[in-house]
Amino acid sequence: MGRLEKEARDERVRQQMARQTVYTSLPYQTFMVHAIKAPMLENLMAIISPEATTQDRVKAMLRIRKILELFNDKFPEPQIEIHPETGLPYVWHPNSERLIKFRDEFFTHCHLGGMREKFLRMGINFLIIIYDYDPPYRMMIDWWAERLIQGWRLDIPITVHPHAWAWWTE
Repeated sequence: MGRLEKEARDERVRQQMARQTVYTSLPYQTFMVHAIKAPMLENLMAIISPEATTQDRVKAMLRIRKILELFNDKFPEPQIEIHPETGLPYVWHPNSERLIKFRDEFFTHCHLGGMREKFLRMGINFLIIIYDYDPPYRMMIDWWAERLIQGWRLDIPITVHPHAWAWWTE
């Protein structure tokens, strides 16, 4: 390996080290792949399988609930600050930090209470973590975000009963 190749490799290593976070550590990566992503995909496939019975689908949904609870128990909630035990940041990508700010602002207004709010927070945290450390998912989420920005419509009038907004406070 020549000098230029070594310098290029060293630069790639430096850039990668700058992206080290709590969630890029090997224990979290291994846990995410084997205990969260693989079982989640397996159970989602069971739910959408045309051969699945209603009982199979219900069992798969219950397993997904347990997977999400496991995720919630094992992964610290993404923050902008440095993790106190590891000294690593929770996230490195600027958009991940924006998502954390959006999440925090959203939950100052959202008051679903109980399991619905917990489930929603869990899903948002999962999205933030996946976005931050998994480039293919980051690219997919960016693709969706770009399309939403291009043509999302908020001006369509709808008639909603006043209690439909009971979960939101300004």
